[in-house]
Amino acid sequence: MPSNDCADMPSNDCAEVRMIEMCLDHADDLLRAARRLLDGDDLPNLAYHFATLALEEIGKAGLLGARMAGRNKYDSSWIDKRLDAHEAKLFWAIWATGINQQFTSKEHFETARSLAKSIHGNRLAGLYVPTDTEELVPPKQAITHKQAQDLIELATARLGMERCRDWSKAAQPDDDAIWFVDAAIDPEKSRLIFSSQSLDRLSDLKGHMKEWIKWLRSEFDRANDEAQEILRRELARAAPSNDEAELPKWRVRVRLHSPSHTIRPKALNTWNAASNMIKLIPAGKNKGELLVDITLGRLVSMGNVADAASGIAKSVALSLGIGSLGYFWWYAPNEPDRFYESIVDLEQNEGLRIEVKRSPSLSVAWGSTPLSERHIANGAASLALMMGMSGEDRNRVFGPYAGGIIFISKTDMHLPFVVDAGASFASCLVAGLSYFERWEGERADLSEQLNRTFSEIIHDENRAELFDLPSRFLDARVNGDAAGLTMEHVAMLKVLCDLLIIKAARRMAEQSEAASVETTTE
Repeated sequence: MPSNDCADMPSNDCAEVRMIEMCLDHADDLLRAARRLLDGDDLPNLAYHFATLALEEIGKAGLLGARMAGRNKYDSSWIDKRLDAHEAKLFWAIWATGINQQFTSKEHFETARSLAKSIHGNRLAGLYVPTDTEELVPPKQAITHKQAQDLIELATARLGMERCRDWSKAAQPDDDAIWFVDAAIDPEKSRLIFSSQSLDRLSDLKGHMKEWIKWLRSEFDRANDEAQEILRRELARAAPSNDEAELPKWRVRVRLHSPSHTIRPKALNTWNAASNMIKLIPAGKNKGELLVDITLGRLVSMGNVADAASGIAKSVALSLGIGSLGYFWWYAPNEPDRFYESIVDLEQNEGLRIEVKRSPSLSVAWGSTPLSERHIANGAASLALMMGMSGEDRNRVFGPYAGGIIFISKTDMHLPFVVDAGASFASCLVAGLSYFERWEGERADLSEQLNRTFSEIIHDENRAELFDLPSRFLDARVNGDAAGLTMEHVAMLKVLCDLLIIKAARRMAEQSEAASVETTTE
């Protein structure tokens, strides 16, 4: 059995290997308990539950291994989110070897997904008394002895396979495999990956795993490139085109929410005057909402309308949030500190109502600033910067940024994504410094580089603590030590990302203007 000696590995990877070993050790303990509950106490339902927990720990070990293998090569925030998702861990436990296989099949995928769902459902039936009187089966009778025994054997076999891996010497997957790990657990992309059309393509390829992943990636890249090309043409267009392919065909309306800014029509005029395709419209009486109308031409087929409009809308939302140092997205957190309808002190005569909130708060104190023409100009410059980057570079910088916004939007008392959001923005900073500032330093030099980059912008006496935040969040994502990290710290990191991108966007605009002047004078 491999020793998994990680003495020569980076400290973060070594910690990851130890977590993987702990997961597998814990799975072993859970299986011993499951066998005792089944054979000694005749409690198949509880034995089944413990065997399910063991499978989840095995799946978690696989996800941790994927995160470690792809560290610094792709955004792992979706893996972090799936570490607490029951069916996701069960799926990866059952299909953990799939990413390393030369061949697989549509049936293999569907079986793994169906089995993960079934195991989780059976576990719940064996744990809780049902509230439906028509199906009133005691939990102890919901699981048979054979079902529990079969699951214990499955988990034992999978544990044995994982024990044979030497994670300290695990080879990094190639770019396509890393992309697949990231995409397969992205809620939006996974629906397309595991659609009937996609799995039929896998069958056409005779189950050839690598060829299928290459095809999937090319399909996603093609849809994304179409959306970005439409945006690039719009930004570069000097005058309206009479090309029939660009005649208006589709209009998609998106509603964005902003807890940080109030929308005033005058500020939108500059954007709307410069763009034929994307129009920003106030959402009536609600000053914290913005409508985005996207017009697409005949060049876009019916099957690609949703993908093209979605990519454009996401880019617009991100650019507005960057340009305003605020928040624009499809939804905003609604009272993330509150889980109750009311709390009443019954000892008071009139029944005194009180408010209890989480401390530290999960809310961000955005304020409520009017959206200005300067914000719009910064947003437009950021969008132009985004569109001028290659797809790979754009995803490396703005992918983690989008992940941070999504984690903020999803955070509440039940699922606080403070570390996930902060680590996403920290990853954006690292990628942004590398791309925009040509930084080639190590993580240990990150704080010093931030100080150099923002020396002319940030003069706060506490800037040393601010510049230390990215490393703290990145470490917390690995070691789980989130002490002292709050949603306000997340907002600070977002603003650092915004300032870095705006700085790069202005530099690009100045260079473009200088080049234009030089060309004119020649």
